[in-house]
Amino acid sequence: MKDNRNIFWKIYFWPVSIFIVVGIIGIAIVEDLNWLSSADLLIGLTAIVGMYGYVYQKKFLSGKFWKQYFIFFIAWELLYGIIYDLIVECQYIVDTLMCQYIVHSDI
Repeated sequence: MKDNRNIFWKIYFWPVSIFIVVGIIGIAIVEDLNWLSSADLLIGLTAIVGMYGYVYQKKFLSGKFWKQYFIFFIAWELLYGIIYDLIVECQYIVDTLMCQYIVHSDI
C-alpha cells in the first residue's frame, strides 16, 4: 500500500510543480512583479521544495517546520487570493472612474 501512495505522490508532484513554476514565470513576464507577487513566488517555491522532500523522502528542515509551514501556506493561499483580487478590482474601479472623469470633463 505504501508503494501505491508513493507512486501517486510522484505522479502528482511533477505536473503540479511544473504548473506552479510555469504560472509563476508567466506572472513574472506578463505583470510587473510587486512585493506581494514576489512574496507569493518565494512561498510557492518553498512549498515545492517541501513537497519534493515529502514525495522523495528527503529531509529538508524539521517535520515541525513543515507542519507549521503547511498551515501558513494554506492561510497564505486563501488570503493572497482575496487580497490580490481586491487589489485588481480596486485598480479596475479607479481606472474606470478616471476614464469616465476624463471623457466627461471639459478639458
